[in-house]
Amino acid sequence: MVNIIPDISVGDIGTRLRIRLTKVKDGIPRDQITGEPDQREPVDLTTATAVFVEVETPRGRRLPLLPANIEGDPKLGVFSHLDTVGIFDKDGRYKHRGVADFDSGARFHGTWTGFPVGN
Repeated sequence: MVNIIPDISVGDIGTRLRIRLTKVKDGIPRDQITGEPDQREPVDLTTATAVFVEVETPRGRRLPLLPANIEGDPKLGVFSHLDTVGIFDKDGRYKHRGVADFDSGARFHGTWTGFPVGN
């Protein structure tokens, strides 16, 4: 068994949660989607009116959406939130995903990804 030492600890402040929103490439038939990385492309955030990071605690409680900032070229789909208040108050496996609102009124939710928080 391998013990993973988390990079984030309970009480940490200053943790940057970085998200890269991707979607299945246009033109791939639904029945041929395998989830392989070569079938995905960045979500273009050029027309995004707001981006957020959504966090779920180890006990399944979802925190209010955390406002985020687009990093670099919006066409690359990357944004982040810098935690300045210390949202990691319990150890265990947290999850996070990106959320983007667009000027069309559409909201895009990314896929949940888990990460450990230790004592």
